[in-house]
Amino acid sequence: MRKAVWAMALAVWVAAAAVAAPALTVNGDVEAWREVGEAMAKLAALRSYRIQADMGQGQAMVVEFVNPDRMRMLMGGEVEVVRVGQEQRVRMAGGPWQCRMMFPAPQPPSGGPPEGETRVTVQRGPNKEVGGEEVRTYRYWFGSKPDAVMHLYVSVRTGLPRRLQVLDQAGKVQTTMDYTDFNADIRISLPPCQDR
Repeated sequence: MRKAVWAMALAVWVAAAAVAAPALTVNGDVEAWREVGEAMAKLAALRSYRIQADMGQGQAMVVEFVNPDRMRMLMGGEVEVVRVGQEQRVRMAGGPWQCRMMFPAPQPPSGGPPEGETRVTVQRGPNKEVGGEEVRTYRYWFGSKPDAVMHLYVSVRTGLPRRLQVLDQAGKVQTTMDYTDFNADIRISLPPCQDR
């Protein structure tokens, strides 16, 4: 389960990195990278949204965001994490809410590339369909020997991300994240601790 948490955290952080940092050197299609940044900035400006993730091997995850600082993550019915501001709660399999975290929860978009990375390579792909909606496609990775390659699908109609796929070095899809429920009435409150 810890691996799934880190994979989701990586995917969210890397997607957030699309908001181009000034010190980042862009190789490839500079205009495509600007469009990726615009899509991620538009997502970060929403009131709320939901990510439904297929982590592979039958592992599913749902992450809800209410800006500016609320997040709820449900991992396959086994783990639930709630964060409001700097406070977090976790519970396992419907058990009591705990204040002590056994692992770090994913953070919302940070606005920059993974720490220490100074280069991104970007390629524009052909338009496709996701959920019956026409999307622009982008392929990008950080550094010269990436651990992961991102495929981002952005709605032609709204300019918002619809799907992000994280591929391993062999090109196999490891994670598929679908962005849904934009500006939905998602309510997240901090549960009381039961481990004090």
